[in-house]
Amino acid sequence: MKSFECRSTPLLAASMAVALAGCPLGFERFSVDPPAETVDAGISCVGGTLPCGDRCVDAQTDSSNCGACGTACAAGEVCSAGVCGVSCGGGTTHCVNRCVDTETDPANCGGCATACGAAEVCSAGSCGFTCAGETDRCGTRCVDLQLDPAHCGACATACAAGELCSVGACGPSCAGGTAQCGAKCVDLQLDPAHCGSCGTTCRAGEVCSAGACGLACAGGTAQCGTKCVDTQVDPAHCGSCGTYCDAGEVCSAGTCGLACTGGTSKCGSTCVDTQVDPAHCGDCATVCGAGEVCSAGACGLVCTGGTAKCGSLCVDTQVDPGHCGACATVCGPGEVCSAGSCGLACTGGTAKCGAKCVDTQVDPANCGACGTSCAAGKVCSAGSCTLSCTGGATHCGGSCVDTQVDPANCGDCGTACNPGEVCANGSCGLTCTGGTAKCGAKCVDTQVDRQNCGGCAATCGATQVCSAGACTCLAGSKCGASCVDLSTDFANCGSCGTSCAPDEACVAGGCVVRFWENVGASLDPSPAPAALAHALGSDGTVPWVAWVAAESPVNSVYVHQMQPGGWAQVGTRLTGGIGTVSPFIDLQFDGDVPNVLYFESGIQPAHVAKYQSNTWAQVGAPGFTPSCVALSSAALALNGNAPHGVYAGAGGCGMGVGYTTWAGNIWWQSPLKAPQPAPGLLTMNGSGNADVAWDGSRALVALSDLGFTYVQYWNPNPNPGAWVTLGPTLNVGPAGSFYPYSQFRSIATAADGTPYVAWTESPGGSGTVIYVKKYSAASSTWGLLGSGKVSGPGIADFPSISIIGGVPYVAFVERNTLSVDEVLVRRWNGSAWQRVGRPLNQNASTSAAMPYLVGIGNVPYVAFREPSSGAARLYVKRLP
Repeated sequence: MKSFECRSTPLLAASMAVALAGCPLGFERFSVDPPAETVDAGISCVGGTLPCGDRCVDAQTDSSNCGACGTACAAGEVCSAGVCGVSCGGGTTHCVNRCVDTETDPANCGGCATACGAAEVCSAGSCGFTCAGETDRCGTRCVDLQLDPAHCGACATACAAGELCSVGACGPSCAGGTAQCGAKCVDLQLDPAHCGSCGTTCRAGEVCSAGACGLACAGGTAQCGTKCVDTQVDPAHCGSCGTYCDAGEVCSAGTCGLACTGGTSKCGSTCVDTQVDPAHCGDCATVCGAGEVCSAGACGLVCTGGTAKCGSLCVDTQVDPGHCGACATVCGPGEVCSAGSCGLACTGGTAKCGAKCVDTQVDPANCGACGTSCAAGKVCSAGSCTLSCTGGATHCGGSCVDTQVDPANCGDCGTACNPGEVCANGSCGLTCTGGTAKCGAKCVDTQVDRQNCGGCAATCGATQVCSAGACTCLAGSKCGASCVDLSTDFANCGSCGTSCAPDEACVAGGCVVRFWENVGASLDPSPAPAALAHALGSDGTVPWVAWVAAESPVNSVYVHQMQPGGWAQVGTRLTGGIGTVSPFIDLQFDGDVPNVLYFESGIQPAHVAKYQSNTWAQVGAPGFTPSCVALSSAALALNGNAPHGVYAGAGGCGMGVGYTTWAGNIWWQSPLKAPQPAPGLLTMNGSGNADVAWDGSRALVALSDLGFTYVQYWNPNPNPGAWVTLGPTLNVGPAGSFYPYSQFRSIATAADGTPYVAWTESPGGSGTVIYVKKYSAASSTWGLLGSGKVSGPGIADFPSISIIGGVPYVAFVERNTLSVDEVLVRRWNGSAWQRVGRPLNQNASTSAAMPYLVGIGNVPYVAFREPSSGAARLYVKRLP
């Protein structure tokens, strides 16, 4: 025979549908043929339903067959969880004559009679096309494949009559720490419909945490929807609510990955600590019995090893931010639990790893450093993973402990002192003995303990030891709290507090003047050719220089590398091939492979040449040629072996800036676009060449525009792309306070991609000074390094910035009192700009110009030009 169901109908006919069919508002009645197994004798129902007469019914909600066939609820009653009553339970809602879950019911989504569309599902009380949280879509419903007996482990897998679904598998009883409530296995610790016990439903706005209803989550969990979840291990809310790990991934320490970290083990799709998890105690399949806890990987009635019972867990209240000092004490956001107290920093020699304070000397999950986990069979001793404990320590579980003073393992493993007691000489007691002192719950020898040297929590530095209750240096001399080498330390030269001058170095305990030394001879020997432009680079070991030589009939490009015998030319000279090479050039390295950018005068191509197999090879032929634009400047950035170019110029199509990248077979170019509010100029560094910096994902360029300095990058998405400004303008003064006769600005990025810009301004409209700003991605702002300018009292220009050893350095030209332009270098020491060495000029009475600064290792190198014998000579110097 046929059965009848209700389906959505247009609201225009809603009242008629209800009157004729007894369906809810917005639905109509239609007949369906029941599945064969519900009408043929001898075939049982599936999906948690029961055969009652000629149909399968849900005895959990069917008011005519409530709990069993033929058990009908009285008038006014509803069937909820298989029991007749005057109201719905278990988090369900009374809609017409049924109790429904408005979180997942597509016919009553979020409220009675709110129906989802034909292709939509109901998830977390909202209609949509995908399921949220821990649910998966099965037909028109979102179900929890871990607990739903009609869809257990997979949509098509239904448990047999009498079976339950627990952890995605059908069985006669619940597993994994869940409890049976009706036909489902639920987590009484977290389920707001069964909080603490079956049928105990939290009120609207409340969540279930640790088996109790409340307004906020406890125990280090976070509220996601109506549940409290541990975002450190929950694959449906990994790191934050709604962040779902991909199939095959697990959530460990709040990050999705293929393997568990920090000493946890993979059980299904979750990373768990089998030492304390009662649902996976010792291994994934071992579930502790009712009333038991899991301690040190074994089920028992009490907690061991110095841990305390909080709910069904054994926790270390000394370091657990969800139970800090006591079970109910939860540390606030950003705080850690150290020695049983919440705070912003770890104490007692422990280190912050995630939200916990751990002893990286003995913790096998964080051995020597956070996240460094010892392999199976190894222990952590003195911060290193080894096969056995050292220094008199004993192997207890997965850690090396001192059983003479450890209150959790006093005298031997597992022997825990009572609350209030300490462990002294391997025995529990109320006081410390043998000359030791009580620090927290331990007895320590403050004469030799590095973490409690001379007193509790007095920690020695990384290069210090504790001797006679005082921190002393392993090597060198102690100045304040630091160990220094008085023979070489700039701030403590010969004695503590004796600081050398900015242009001096500490040699053999004495301050000596630092002079820049020449790297080989000049690169353009007299009388010709003269250097028109130059760029300095490095393959990581030695400096390279690319330069444009003034030759007849056309200019040429030469590349030289410093070798033991001096500067050596690399390959043949490079020429334009059509016109003469313009006096602009760029040199960038892909590892140890040099790439040179140069271009020709007029509307001619820009060339990129790569040196491989002892020859220069053009990247693309003839290179990128911006349509109707005569290039005025161009620069190169490398991402692996993919060149990215930024150029500026003017022509028949106007003035503007463009972006290009090598796509493997062609140079892809952006549309030419004039930066707003008016056409701008590319930044040029101290050597007069365009300057571009790669921040790890994009090519950044600093532009000048009507007195403003700002940084932009080309964003190709959405098509056709656009220029995007990084933060506000950099100017310190108002518009127009820049040096109107110079476009020299320099940009560089640190190892983490943070951009720095050095540029020239004219504060007050007179004189010129150099400033440096650093970009903050967190606030999208540029911050000034120092309270004022980089340069000194003279007129300064031509800045070139580079990040060397993580420290910003700036080379620039400044005019001294004798009207000589000196090439100077300054470095940022964290609070001020400090002069580095003396001026670089070859001749103190001759002006120098166009500095180009790079770092090789932690050593600064500068290329610059200075006239000699009537021609501009190109020199390279380094600071020894």
